[in-house]
Order: sequence, then structure tokens, then C-alpha cells
Amino acid sequence: NLGITIFVFLLTGMMLFSEILFIIFAMFLPISFLLSMIPSYESMAKQAIVRVFNTIMTRAGITLIVTVAFSISSMFYNISTDYPIFVVAFLQIV
Repeated sequence: NLGITIFVFLLTGMMLFSEILFIIFAMFLPISFLLSMIPSYESMAKQAIVRVFNTIMTRAGITLIVTVAFSISSMFYNISTDYPIFVVAFLQIV
């Protein structure tokens, strides 16, 4: 249970960090669009959109991983009535 807790806390921190990054990238997106009108900065808009998209996909991936971790933990708690506590603890660590 401790391993899953640490894992979930790390993923939660990563999710908060990616949310802050998304807000920052979204705030600077109009500036990137304006700068992309200058001929020497023409690829800046594409790079900004890719950064925002990557941040959104990172959040989706982290959410999926946290959901799977909670599902596995819940499954182990549900089978804990039939098996000894040592078996359940071993399964949660592994």
C-alpha cells in the first residue's frame, strides 16, 4: 500500500506540474501566433500548438495511469477477505 501511495503522490505532483505548464503555454499561445507572422519566426505557431497538445496528452496519460493504479489497489483490497494479509501485501508491492 505504501508503494502505491508514493506512486500516486508522484503522479499527482506530475499532474499539477503539467496543469501549470498548460496554463503557461496557453497564456503565451497568442504571443506565439503574433510572432509567427514575422517571416523568420514562421514555425513558432506550430511549435506552440505542439507543446500545448503534448501537455494535454501528458495529463490524459497520467490520469489513465492513476486510474489503473487505483483499480489495482481496489481489486487487491476486495480479494483481501479471502487471502491472508501477507499475500495481499506482497501483491500490492509487486
